[in-house]
Amino acid sequence: MLFQILAGDDKTDAIQRTTTAVTIFDAGVKINVIPSEATASVNHRVHPADNAEGVVQHDRDVIDDDRVNATIMDSFAPSKISPYDNEAMPFQVSIQNVTRSLVL
Repeated sequence: MLFQILAGDDKTDAIQRTTTAVTIFDAGVKINVIPSEATASVNHRVHPADNAEGVVQHDRDVIDDDRVNATIMDSFAPSKISPYDNEAMPFQVSIQNVTRSLVL
């Protein structure tokens, strides 16, 4: 149920999966010349259920072009998933807020 609620809004849907943004793109120097080479820096915010190596492998699989070299320049382990059992107060507050919004 919570998954569907979060998926209904772009602002909250992103917390449920790894997100991707091309942050730097470098290619040609003239408007009328096709560049022979291009580079792109891509930022992934890795979901705790994923890892950097798996995300880059997914990139390679999607791109599916041997001419493209995808490497990890820098990475940090994803944050751990917060506890979400009956003893976890932040989780209980979240559930109460979601329940209230559904009732209203």
